[in-house]
Amino acid sequence: MTIIIASNGWIHKSWIDNFYPTDLPEAWRLAYYANEFSAVLVSEEDWLKISDNVLEDLLSDVSGDFHFFIAQGQNSSESIKTKIQNGSYEKPVTLIKFNENYSASPLGYEFADAEILTSNCVLENSAIIRVSSDNVMELSELRHMLENAIEQYVNYQEVYLIFSGRFLEMATLQSIKALIELISE
Repeated sequence: MTIIIASNGWIHKSWIDNFYPTDLPEAWRLAYYANEFSAVLVSEEDWLKISDNVLEDLLSDVSGDFHFFIAQGQNSSESIKTKIQNGSYEKPVTLIKFNENYSASPLGYEFADAEILTSNCVLENSAIIRVSSDNVMELSELRHMLENAIEQYVNYQEVYLIFSGRFLEMATLQSIKALIELISE
């Protein structure tokens, strides 16, 4: 099983100075993020706000296996679905809808499975899960959360863990990445 982590977006104020170099232009932040992580979640509303020229630049800034997940919004647009189905995007792009029924944990994190609405790549035997946490987790809690995810999704070849929540700090994502590497060995 391969566990791939992603954040909800790549532009967070708390990441400036803590992750992104101060002098890094905003236009280069996705490429910088993509050196550390291989997937990101973008809301449908934010995706639609990106001009075609800027979107083309963003897609060219990341490697071929970098995955964009677009979370379907309340007022969903058929244009994204059509573009994905017509092969308009050169990189993996998947439109998803999150199940609002979270599986809660006593440690304060929650799992929600995603329904794949359309994708331009093969995601057979893949699970896409949003992990929501409004609490700062200690390393032991993060390890417990990852072990729980591994146990719960053991039959999948790839598991995408998309992290969102109030306390989304880069240090937390980097700790999760390191824990995955240790647990996976």
